[in-house]
Amino acid sequence: GYGKQYPVYTENTLQLFQEDTCARSLMKEKVLGTFVNSFLVDAGRKESAEEREYLYVKLNQKRDPRFRLMTAIVRENERLVVEKTALCPEAEPFLAGIAAKSGTDIGDFRYLPAQFENGILSYPYLNGITYQQIIKEYVDEENVESIFQLMDHLFQTAFQKQAQVPDYQGEEFREVFGAYPGKAEYKCVAPANIDLICENIFAEKSGNMIIDYEWVFPFPVPVSFIIWRTIHELYTRMPRLNGLCRRRDFLERYGIERSDDEIFLQWTMHFVYQYVGCDRMDTFQKQRVSLPLEQLVARSNAEKHLAVKVYYDQGDGLNEECVIREKCAVERKRFRFHIRFPKDAGIKGIRWDFQSDSEACILRIDRVSCNCKVGLRPIENYMEDGGVTIFLTSEPMYYVDCWDAGDISEITVEGIYAPLDMTAVRGILRDQIQEKNLLRKELDEAQTAVRNQHEENVPLQQAAPLGKKQRIKRILKKMAGRSVAEPAEEAAAASSCLGSTDVFQIDNQNFQVVGWAFDTKYEMQSPRIVFYQGNQRILETEYMVIYRKDVAENIGRKEAEASGFALSAAVRSSWPLQVCFEYGTPDGPGRLTLGTIPETVPQREQIRPEIVVFTDTSSLGDIRSFKKNRIAEPAGFPPQLTAQAYDVLIPVYNGYQYLEKLFSSLEKTRLSYRLILVDDKSPDEKTQKYLEAYEETHSNVILVRNEENLGFVRSVNRGLQMAEHHVALVNTDVEVPEEWLERLMLPIAMDNQVATATPFTTCGTICSFPNFCEDNVLFEGMELWQIDDAFRRMKPQYPSMPTGVGFCMGMNLNAIRQVGLLDAETFGKGYGEENDWCQRAIKAGFRNVLVDNLFVYHKHGGSFLSEEKMRLLEHNLEALAQKHPDYNRDTAEFCRRDPARPTRLYAQMCLLNQILEKKVIVAFDHSLGGGATEYLEKKTGEVLKNGDCMITVRYNIYENKYRMIYQYKKYQIECFSEDMNRILELIPRVDEIWINELVTYQEIYKVLRQILL
Repeated sequence: GYGKQYPVYTENTLQLFQEDTCARSLMKEKVLGTFVNSFLVDAGRKESAEEREYLYVKLNQKRDPRFRLMTAIVRENERLVVEKTALCPEAEPFLAGIAAKSGTDIGDFRYLPAQFENGILSYPYLNGITYQQIIKEYVDEENVESIFQLMDHLFQTAFQKQAQVPDYQGEEFREVFGAYPGKAEYKCVAPANIDLICENIFAEKSGNMIIDYEWVFPFPVPVSFIIWRTIHELYTRMPRLNGLCRRRDFLERYGIERSDDEIFLQWTMHFVYQYVGCDRMDTFQKQRVSLPLEQLVARSNAEKHLAVKVYYDQGDGLNEECVIREKCAVERKRFRFHIRFPKDAGIKGIRWDFQSDSEACILRIDRVSCNCKVGLRPIENYMEDGGVTIFLTSEPMYYVDCWDAGDISEITVEGIYAPLDMTAVRGILRDQIQEKNLLRKELDEAQTAVRNQHEENVPLQQAAPLGKKQRIKRILKKMAGRSVAEPAEEAAAASSCLGSTDVFQIDNQNFQVVGWAFDTKYEMQSPRIVFYQGNQRILETEYMVIYRKDVAENIGRKEAEASGFALSAAVRSSWPLQVCFEYGTPDGPGRLTLGTIPETVPQREQIRPEIVVFTDTSSLGDIRSFKKNRIAEPAGFPPQLTAQAYDVLIPVYNGYQYLEKLFSSLEKTRLSYRLILVDDKSPDEKTQKYLEAYEETHSNVILVRNEENLGFVRSVNRGLQMAEHHVALVNTDVEVPEEWLERLMLPIAMDNQVATATPFTTCGTICSFPNFCEDNVLFEGMELWQIDDAFRRMKPQYPSMPTGVGFCMGMNLNAIRQVGLLDAETFGKGYGEENDWCQRAIKAGFRNVLVDNLFVYHKHGGSFLSEEKMRLLEHNLEALAQKHPDYNRDTAEFCRRDPARPTRLYAQMCLLNQILEKKVIVAFDHSLGGGATEYLEKKTGEVLKNGDCMITVRYNIYENKYRMIYQYKKYQIECFSEDMNRILELIPRVDEIWINELVTYQEIYKVLRQILL
């Protein structure tokens, strides 16, 4: 056609060997790197006289014809050159455009000079070191600062000429990246190389060279988009970097927010699949084959096998030499695969590739089993929605997150896989775009409303006046001689807090308050209702959330819908009590005074305030409110925590069998710490030698030996006297998870009034899990890291406690200096000493908190023999009661309120969902009772007796609420919601569905679709 024949290399191929089988064999022989999986045969009638040798050939045959190139590395006359040629006439302008950019400078960097002759673009082959290799060396050295400096220099130099371009999304931009709206404030650069990846940048002696500059556009492109692509590519090729610096932190260093991710992903998707053409899409074009219906059904029901590839990095990056290939069975959408890694492989990082049989797919990971803590983090072209990951590619990938990949010996992954066609994907994208546009519009409206309110200085509504019926009730009660609760009058509030007390009444010591509160400036953290006697805080408690659409509509803020509250309690007190709504903000606590409860018992009886809040001990309450206030993705730690060092204090008396697990787990922190070991003259020689060896190999260890046995308390005091930082006091019979010290010390580092911080554990009285105030084994035989992962997702509330628990307790250095040491004279060798110290701290104005997003394993008994402990109990509890007469009453009150109960219940449910061996039956019923309900309850008993899980959903037509009851063995967790979808989201998988009775359900066909789909 054009006087030149363009070769087609993808036709007339011949398969000479079975690739998977051959690859495994070559890998075992450690010669895989010298082989290739395909051959380019150049044949003719005469012997070739060319002195050229092709060392490498890459074809872009499946791109859009405009961009189809062949790249080859050729050896000619002992010289290596890289050549690019067009594979079709349509690609010639593209090749010429690349040649035109040859030798162009961008700051300190230059596009590698090339020659363009006879349709061939030639470059010299560079042997220097790339930015990717430099960064890998920094990662090996754990030198984050040098990585930052290198990337700072690249971005500052390459984007010197960036500027604000209001209308950057012009016609050219939309053709390449699509019409998905970006942010107006993005600064842009032109021309723009959007493939400025570290693998393409060489640090040469003659200067920094950029190769492979195919995608340079003349129109303005946002700088943050190019940086996002650079960092994304870097983390994809070097997953170990995430263990050194989180990808999110790296992006935020350059001002790239979470809201930018979706924008940049949409632009990238359009660029790859619509503009360039996807290399993988053509493989899904299949010819129509006419088959009988029976064969189609048989195919659909047949077990599928999908290819799994697990790459492991042994220090040279992820490559085809270090890969394990398996076939993964998929039956009824469920998959499971198990990988065992080579012993002593020195693994630095792991990536799992799942070869989908469709152009997009949904994956949900139900359980990951491993010999150490791991997590799966999706990478490249994905969206997350409601616990599932939607991959917009045929090759979904996960990076295996772990503290030290070298610890992993085997891993099992189980979950759900479902293919998606592009029609479904486009529908998902369209819905997300509409939802994000709506949220953006609401946010703009809310910000405008707040600005207008500030400018106009509109008085804030504090407390609504009593309605007519309420005023009549109050008059009648006064006439009958009853006490009447006084509602708030001009209640003091944070300057940005709106609120109203709708009901505030007490009748025969039964108190009820109903109202709403909303802060127009800040998100309200840990909202609660607090009772005061004068200035003394008597009780703080959660409340039931009431969704108030009327409030949201009146103030024009959708998020104000969750502003309603309701609380019922029994109150006995000989003094008036003030009731307040309180919450946290970055500027300090916010408060709205709700009213004053008059004395409910004559003052002559001198009854101290007793408040019993009416709660359901097995319920999480409204699941929407619970998730909003209690669940959060783990975030980075603030500089107030990470900028300082800490002292970890461990008193040791024998316990050799615990030391290896304890000390190896202590190191799973990125904080700087000194380890103070106080050996209380342990008679066990193995313990002594272990401590000596550990001190010799760790420069941060201080080993102190008592010349005589001083006992537990005096040994701790000796360590506390050496403290220079906040202290973590840890028993020998403890094992801690990853980032334990960060989470333990965070409340102390952020709040100087926190004296102690104690996490959840197996055996920790008021910090015990799963059974409160009991000694437990690890939940359902799970690993420590699995249980901790359930708590790690909690948004910590840090509820105040009457005491910390000394198995693993953070201690504030300022409190230690103000309160003093432990009372060794009273408490001898131990037990009760930390309770006494915590009570003294409370009297000094401090508080003790539960770290409700951390779980550690306390085996119990590493320091004390059980007989000795029993003798200590009786004596020390009596001494404690004499020193602090209110301690037992305060502890009993804390146990009755049990503020961490919802957290424990939710953690139980999350962990039970990982027990995949049990059958899960979900039943739908009404709440009217009767024979059908009795029958279901009988069947529920049978299910539980068989060891399966029973989940019952009931709709209450009078309350307009769906209630879920989750039952397994002795566990029962309940919650409710006005939206059934929020209930269904809590049920990860279903083996059987029972429709018992739907008589009260509204819109029955919609409900059936929700249940079945």
